[in-house]
Formats: sequence, C-alpha cells, structure tokens
Amino acid sequence: MRTNIKLVVALLTIFSFTSCSSDDDSNNPPNITNEESLNQALQAIYNNSDIKGFAIGVVKNGETTYQHSFGFQNVENSIAYTNQTRQPLGSISKTFIGAALVKGVSLGYYTLDTPINDVLPSPIVNPNYPDDVIKIKHLVNHTSGLVDNEDTIMGTYYILAGENTASPAAMMMQDAGIMQREPQGLEALINAYYYPTGDLYSTDNFTNSIAGTQYSYSNIASSLAAYIVQVASGMQYEDFLSQYVLTPLQMTHTGFDYNPSELSSYSTLYYDDYALPLYNSDSYPDGFLKTSSDDLMKYLKDMIKGSMGNSELLFSAEYYDMLFAEDAFNHSVFWSTGDNIVTHSGSDPGLSCDLVFNKDTGSGFFILTNYDSSTDEHENHFISVATQVTGAVNAYLSN
Repeated sequence: MRTNIKLVVALLTIFSFTSCSSDDDSNNPPNITNEESLNQALQAIYNNSDIKGFAIGVVKNGETTYQHSFGFQNVENSIAYTNQTRQPLGSISKTFIGAALVKGVSLGYYTLDTPINDVLPSPIVNPNYPDDVIKIKHLVNHTSGLVDNEDTIMGTYYILAGENTASPAAMMMQDAGIMQREPQGLEALINAYYYPTGDLYSTDNFTNSIAGTQYSYSNIASSLAAYIVQVASGMQYEDFLSQYVLTPLQMTHTGFDYNPSELSSYSTLYYDDYALPLYNSDSYPDGFLKTSSDDLMKYLKDMIKGSMGNSELLFSAEYYDMLFAEDAFNHSVFWSTGDNIVTHSGSDPGLSCDLVFNKDTGSGFFILTNYDSSTDEHENHFISVATQVTGAVNAYLSN
C-alpha cells in the first residue's frame, strides 16, 4: 500500500479553507490562535498517539507559517525527530514523477496524449485489448489498465545489503516476500513485469478494461511513467529529477538512495516497537524518494505558488496549470483533486505521510511520520491522528 485512499477522501473533505474563517468548527479545535497554541495542540496529539516521531509543516498565503517536529527519529538511541530528519515519502513520491513528466512536456519530448508505445523501445500490450492505445495521461490518472499484481508486488522491495536480517522486523518483512538482495533497477523491473518474456509477467498485471475507462491505482504503472521520462530524455530518471526539479527547488537533502556517509540523518522506520531494516524497491520512483521537513517545505511552497499562477521556477505557468488540471476520476497529473483541494498521501512499511493544500487560499500542510499503517488497526490509528492534526491546522489557519 503506497497511498491511503480513505485518508485522501478525509483530507479532501476536512481541509477546506474556502476562506480564512469557517462557520463549521466540528473539525477545528478551539483556542488554537497562534504558533504556541498549535504547538501545544500537536504535542498533545503526539502524546496520545502510538507514533514514534513526526514532522509538521504549515503554509499560509504561500509562505511558511509553522514548522515543528515531535518525538524521535530513533527511540532506542533517544535521537529526536527534527526538521532535518530524512525519511521516505511513500506515494507522495509520485507527485515528483508528475513534475518531471510535465517538465518533459515543456521540453517537447511528448505530450500527455502521446501513446506510451511511441516513446518506449518496445511496445507494452494489454493482452485483454491488444489494439488498445495507452496514453501517458492514462498512467498519471491510474486508468491505463496496467495494475499491481499482489502476488509479486512485495518482491519488488528488497532489504539493503549489510542490514541485520535476523531481527524480528526483518524476519517479518522476509515472511512478506521482502528479501535481502541486490537491486535490479527500474529498466529491469519494467522488462520483467510488462513483457511476456519477463520473470514477473502475468495477465494479472493487466485489467480487463480499455484505457481511460476504469480507475485502478498502480505503483508500477507510475514508475513506468518515470521510465518514460528516462527513455525520452536519455537520462536516468533520478538524474533528470535532480537536474530539473530538486536542484531548482534547492532540495539538497533529497534523493532515492540512503547516503552511506549520512545515515544518522535518516529516521528509523517502525512497525509497532520493532525497528525495520533499511529497505528500498526496484520500483523506486513511485514511493521511495527520501526527504526532510525542511526540503519538503520548499516543494510544498512551490506547488502552492505554481497552482496559483505565482511561480515559474520549474516551468512556465501553463505547465503548472497542466500539472494541477483535473482530468478524470478526481486526478490531475498524479495529484488527487476536488473543490480546489490538492493532496496525496503515502505509506509503506514503517512510514505514513500526507500533503494537502488549497489552490484558492494558498494554505496547506504536510505530516511526515515513521509510523506503519500497513494493517487495518495501524491505518485507522494514523487516519485518526492525521484527522486531529488537520483539525488543529484548520483552527490555526482560521485565525
């Protein structure tokens, strides 16, 4: 699970900010009028949660108005979670694919209406509809007919070399199919998964529906969009993203790999009280971008400004419009949308994150946590905490 659909729906409902004040206070706790009172409210939410550590960043009128972290990035060594702590974003990483993909449009590599097989070195064919034309826009709104096969998806994850595989959490991950091995890489994954000669190929990797007609959230199809950027540009996806998105935003502590010389800056991820080993995925573009609160704040601010026509940092205004224009099934280019609210969540073993903003008011926030939401119990707890955080932020921004 990389995105939390129930939480996306909740955030689209709760996080309104149609004005700076609201007549409906059901989600807005009273007496949160300034940074100090918001800090106290969030500390109370943290104290009553099972989350080890989290960071909150809040933007009002396009500018940072609150940023604070709570708890621990590593409980065992009493290392505090700070605004510089780095961790994976889960499916919020897909929104970066969106920015890279639109950058490719601005550079003339393709359009959102370009058939994917016009770019790919070998055609990908849905065996249920061999003549169907899958377009890039179908990848970004999850209607391509290319889906995740639950029997093989966990095998795309791997525990990093050098990590202890005998710990309780590592053994639990291995029981779920996440083994310690060398990475295969994005191109190898695409070849193995979508082509009949591949080790992961199955008719279950495809839906029985024509492209554009049925919504089915897919991680690997999202990474296929990143692979299209890679093929079209002639650059590795991570290099393209760094040059055209991360560097302009000055996100200097963001990337897909754990930096061996800076491991102390990354949060430990937890399943209950069990510390998980470091892990990654061959399908890394869709969920494994690692960043800090400080870096993510730069991204959130530019996304808000761009959505309001006030930024040309990544590309001109027409391409920001393209990035956030709702196309189908309440999706733009990888973003969930509704009533001018734009959001994406992310989860994977040991992490749960959310980002949401309002295009009308220029307000938004994110939450990064090292809390697992892979079970129903964990998911419901995180939704409860995120809903409380949203209410507190609503109250703060309404004053």
